[in-house]
Amino acid sequence: MRSTLDGAQGSRRTMIRTTPRLFAGAAVAGTAAIAAFVAGRRAGYRSAIRLDSVDHGDRPRSGGDADDGISPRAVERQSFRLLYRMRRPVSSEELADALGSTLDVVQPLVAELEKRGHLVRDGDDQVLGAAGLSVVPTPHVFVTNAEPRWTWCAWDALGIGLLLSKGTVVRSHCPQTGTPIEVRFRGRRIASTPRNAVLLMPERSTSCVTVEEWCPLVNLMVNADKARGYMEAHGISARIVRVSDAAYDSARSYRPLLRPLPNGS
Repeated sequence: MRSTLDGAQGSRRTMIRTTPRLFAGAAVAGTAAIAAFVAGRRAGYRSAIRLDSVDHGDRPRSGGDADDGISPRAVERQSFRLLYRMRRPVSSEELADALGSTLDVVQPLVAELEKRGHLVRDGDDQVLGAAGLSVVPTPHVFVTNAEPRWTWCAWDALGIGLLLSKGTVVRSHCPQTGTPIEVRFRGRRIASTPRNAVLLMPERSTSCVTVEEWCPLVNLMVNADKARGYMEAHGISARIVRVSDAAYDSARSYRPLLRPLPNGS
């Protein structure tokens, strides 16, 4: 990911190698539980998968179109919209119906997205999360119109929160201190509590799996010093990014996927 760096930190450009040790040290129980489930499903078929990047090298998009014109990207987008609206797991039948397609077409595309870490299913093949949105509670929640929704990482919540804007609140916590962190969006105004909160932004190799290996490492921190301490304690290489920069960077990548948003905004 290539977000604007916190100006006070200079060019702290680093790379991340996603290893089991780093994942174990992420200390984000909800996302880790999802990641562990995904890893179990993937054990039989995981292989090196190159992920095509989107704007600014952010969350990878799926490429290729199905024979009937339905692409993995369309399946990912529709999965997100259904999860957002229903706020519960989505069945393969519901997804195929929403796409105006059939299970024979949709299920292989869902499996492809799952392998890439863009979508999560349960043991009954119901979609639990897609494009960063989760119906399973995680440490990262955004609240709009008094309704809470969860995301795989803090970066997702910030971008979605900015796009929803009016009165949206993102809540998470600092994994180094356990301190609650809140980010409020009003129009294009972004205010965080604590004021000096930052986002820890690991970079990743093109072969890593988004929800399993990368998302558990992307967290809000109370300040840059705590972020550096967390990086050193857990052997993580990452960039320290201002909350506002991270929100705008995330929103640029989410806008093509999410507009118009399910609430009509």
